[in-house]
Formats: sequence, structure tokens, C-alpha cells
Amino acid sequence: MPSLRERLEKDLKNWRKNLPKEWLPAFKEVELDFKALDYNVKLNNSENIWPRLHNPLPGTHIFKAFGDLPPDSVRVVIFGNDPYTKERQATGRSFEQGNLTDWQSDFRFRTRVSPSLQSLLAAAAATDPDNAGYSLVDQRMAYNDYEYEGLRQPIWFSHVELARGIADEAIKLPPPDKIFAHWASQGVLWLNRTLTYTKWDDSHRDSHRQLWQPFTECVLDILVSQAASKPVAFVMWGSSADDLEDEILRLQIKKSVPTDNLKLIKAGHPQWPANYFANGNPLQQINEYLLESGPAVNWT
Repeated sequence: MPSLRERLEKDLKNWRKNLPKEWLPAFKEVELDFKALDYNVKLNNSENIWPRLHNPLPGTHIFKAFGDLPPDSVRVVIFGNDPYTKERQATGRSFEQGNLTDWQSDFRFRTRVSPSLQSLLAAAAATDPDNAGYSLVDQRMAYNDYEYEGLRQPIWFSHVELARGIADEAIKLPPPDKIFAHWASQGVLWLNRTLTYTKWDDSHRDSHRQLWQPFTECVLDILVSQAASKPVAFVMWGSSADDLEDEILRLQIKKSVPTDNLKLIKAGHPQWPANYFANGNPLQQINEYLLESGPAVNWT
């Protein structure tokens, strides 16, 4: 059985050629860290690596997050960790889910939309005053009675209210295949720290993270450099982002970036609304910062 390292080296050969031209110059000297990967971590030839670099599924690509957003247009970067655990869900953007069709039909099935995306959509809908009749920024658990991705999950009031508003046709959002592009067009970069996935196994997840670490560090360098001349918000949801914060602050000092131009916005992971909404609406907090120097993001 081939090693994961061998499979990744084969699949990601000439990866730079697939980067959008606006991002390419900064990555000319960057190497993915294949050498950090353990040959003892195996991956059968019948098992896939996703999102794909070559022959991607429709609407997906390993570098999709960068495709419609040049570096000098980034106003907000929202970090995720890994791609989704099913190939048809992972698009190349953090939190975007590729196997959805339209909100009306998708929300008829409680387990179709990931808990994280439900929280994100609730936060987006809550920025529209017309949706004030729905309790969208709500930390309360409704009940603990369904399964998602093999795990028991609670039902959250914010998710129930979001589904109710969509069913009522009161909450209006761009469709699933357009909403993240709508946000990207306003300068929001949705970036996973690791751009590939194979299986929910610590040795695999650690391997992907080690592989992409030089890439992630380069993105941080680019965006902190941008913050030297214009405001950029760095958004981190969940405890695993702590080391990102350290690196961003180190780069800020190194590049003498003005304090007002670099904003760290933190919240709990959106999978758990009790943590995600602990300090209010995270998307509204982004807008409050952006409004100090320019337009807010229209989240709906």
C-alpha cells in the first residue's frame, strides 16, 4: 500500500501552476513540506484525496478560496481547520458545503446542512434587521436528539429559528452555490489551514497540517503585509487558532503594521452556538471593525 506522502507528492506535483496568477509571485520560493510526512502513514490507491487539484468535482478546487479574490482585495480572512470529511462537501473554501442545492429543500432535512454552516448562516441572517423576529443569535440548546456524521449532536435554538425563517420564506439568503462567492466579492477570504483531507485519523490530519504549514505561513505573511497599508481583519473561531494568533502578532511586529490596521476577532467554533455566540454575533463584530474605515460586508 502506498504511503500518504507518496500519494500527496503525486497528486500535488506542480501545484503552483494551479494558483491564481495574482497569488503566484509570493509562492515562488514556498515548498510544501512533504519531508515532514511519515512514510508509515498509508493511503490505499482506491482512497481519494480532496479537494482535488486535477479533475475536481464541479464547484470545487483545492485553491478555490483564492480564485476570485486577489490578495490586495482581502479585507477579512476567516480561518477554518480541515476540509469537510466527505468529498462532495469540501469545496476548497472554509465552511462552504458543496453538496447543497437550495436552502428551502436542504433545511427540510436537519442533518443535510453542517452544524457549523447553520450557525454561520444564522449569524449572517441576524445582521439583517428584517430578521429581528427570529432568535438567531441564541446560545440555548433546544434538545439533544439527532446524529450528524456519526456523532450525537444537540439541536440549537439558533438553528431551529434559522430553519423556521427559511421555511417561512422570510429569511432571504443567496443560494448555497452563490453565497460564499457573494462574500468573497466583498473581500472575505475563506481559508482552511490545511487544504487537503483523506480520513478522520490523527496521523492523517497531522500529516496534512504539516504539509500545508509553509503555505499557510506564506498566506499570513502576504495578508499581514497588506495590513501595513489598509485594515485587515483576521478571524479565528475555536481554540485551535491560538498558534495562528501568535504568528500573526509576530508578523505584525516584524512588519511594523499599525495597530488600527490589524484586528484579531475571535469566537468559539460555530459547531457549538453556545460558544460561537457567547459574545454576540461574530459577523456583526467584523462589520463593526470594517465600518471604521470603509463599508461593512453585506452578509445577506
